[in-house]
Amino acid sequence: MIRRTLILGASYGSLFSTKLLMAVHDVTLVCRRATADLINTRGTEVLLPFRGEPAARRIRSTELSGRLDAKTPEMVDPSDYDLVVLAMQEPQYLHHSVRALLHRVADARVPCLSLMNMPPLPYLKRIAGIDPIAAEAAYSDPHVWDRLDPSLVTLCSPDPQTTRCQLAD
Repeated sequence: MIRRTLILGASYGSLFSTKLLMAVHDVTLVCRRATADLINTRGTEVLLPFRGEPAARRIRSTELSGRLDAKTPEMVDPSDYDLVVLAMQEPQYLHHSVRALLHRVADARVPCLSLMNMPPLPYLKRIAGIDPIAAEAAYSDPHVWDRLDPSLVTLCSPDPQTTRCQLAD
């Protein structure tokens, strides 16, 4: 079954979008007009290292089976998507068009996965022992996040979570 994913942020989101496209899912990247025009004309390209290969592979979205497009925040209806990925740096959510899109995401009740440089406040509200009110000082404007349901927000750190090691016999 093909899933539709909306990714807020074409920079952080490019690698994740490529992996979704490789799995034959459809992706929309949210970005500025000039970036959207470039992506819609030429696609994206990332370098991915593969285990056992000496050099990273160049992966072009135009050669993958999933469908990629890019739109500005004003052009997006979040209810058209199965998942929203938050892949912008935290201060970028202050821009009026991105803030309005985030409100539409909340109203549509679409599950969100964060790849942000810091966890969004709704995610922190789910963690016992963290005082989200005390954490508000770390955010450019904590009220950007007020409308998102914490039960619909999860976090995937952009940092590697594990490393492989070879055990000796």
